[in-house]
Amino acid sequence: AGLTLACWETAHIGKHTGVKSEDGKGLYNTAIAVELPSPAEVDSCYRELMAKGIVFKGPPDNYPWNARCCYFLGPDREPWELYAWLEGGPVGDLGL
Repeated sequence: AGLTLACWETAHIGKHTGVKSEDGKGLYNTAIAVELPSPAEVDSCYRELMAKGIVFKGPPDNYPWNARCCYFLGPDREPWELYAWLEGGPVGDLGL
């Protein structure tokens, strides 16, 4: 309850986000994604965490899977994603 297991194509995510493993051969095997209630909340959390010294891969951006996302590495170098669905919510297969 309250959790979602999602499977993503690592090449697709890496191509669009730039979030790749330290050796550059692909994404980590596991990532932690936190769904926020709105795109504005993604921006707000980004600013709050930046102010606390969290280093992000880049600022929040809108991605082809209809979500606003931003990415950072946790204390054990595990990737984190903060995201919120854009208007219209999650989409099915985009063929990207």
